Amino acid sequence: MSFIKYGSINEYKIEFDCSSIHILVDSNTKKHCLPKLPARLTEQANIIVVKSGEMHKTIDSAKMIWEKLSNKNADRKALMICLGGGMVGDLGGFCAGTYKRGIKYIQIPTTLLSMVDSSIGNKTGIDVNGIKNLVGLFNPPIEVFIDHRFLMTLPSRQILNGYAEIIKHSLIAKEDTLFDQIFEKDLLKYKLEKLIPLNIEIKSQIVEKDPLEQNSRKWLNFGHTVGHAIEAQAMQKGIDMLHGEDIIIGMMIELELSTEKLGFSKELRNKIIVWIKENYRIDSEWLDGEAKSLLFFMKNDKKNCEKRTLFSLLKSKGDCIENVECDDKLIIQALQRHIKW
Repeated sequence: MSFIKYGSINEYKIEFDCSSIHILVDSNTKKHCLPKLPARLTEQANIIVVKSGEMHKTIDSAKMIWEKLSNKNADRKALMICLGGGMVGDLGGFCAGTYKRGIKYIQIPTTLLSMVDSSIGNKTGIDVNGIKNLVGLFNPPIEVFIDHRFLMTLPSRQILNGYAEIIKHSLIAKEDTLFDQIFEKDLLKYKLEKLIPLNIEIKSQIVEKDPLEQNSRKWLNFGHTVGHAIEAQAMQKGIDMLHGEDIIIGMMIELELSTEKLGFSKELRNKIIVWIKENYRIDSEWLDGEAKSLLFFMKNDKKNCEKRTLFSLLKSKGDCIENVECDDKLIIQALQRHIKW
């Protein structure tokens, strides 16, 4: 994707034909990342601050952003810059795509998760009724700037949060390059500058073939049917879980489903799960007894059709099958076996 730029943000001139510039940040990126942008940019921009955290990716936050744009008389030639992680990018892209039927926007992802996943693929959205990304649209940014220096502001938990999507890409990619590079290694010791472009290439190729998620793009949802359900339940209960942590658990459970439904290798499944547990320390005790609640959220997943609960599962490493139906009994059995580490 030619609109993705790598390197220091200061090397690129953000000079577009726009009437005004509006930078969306959350409370964290305002403090740690906004000062890293060129002064010539921030001095002329309207800074819009939203509270950090997925729980604030809501219609109320969107309404606040639309009102801030309107109060500054932003017209249809205005430019929005989304400076932050996946929540800021999803929310900002959604607001940009709907304000006055659409203004241009730029993604500057500041977390590993947003660099390798959420800023790539043109998806935007907000959470409604506790369901992740229930309302949204496909809305491509005009530029994505990848500056790995922002990662220096992140704690190790946030780095591992982003690695969840890297692990997913390594499992669904037909090429073995990424899988071979990370598997059986200590994730926190790897140089991310090499991994980020490789991950973006994997996702970009899938997105370009199926931009509106009709077929093969659904492979990117591996681990996410269960993972999004865990994320929604955690938000309802006020449990501190990051998106990548939810997806890691989701992938382990969906590896189980892959074995049961598609014959994925039990030996490889067990090796992957052991390796994941060696790299991640996630408190999942709270999930004990939550299987039926998680099933409710899975039945509201956007990939479902005709009341069937559908998954993207692995037949083998690099061979992902979309729209695999699993019945409630099988899902609950897999949840009960794997939600407690």
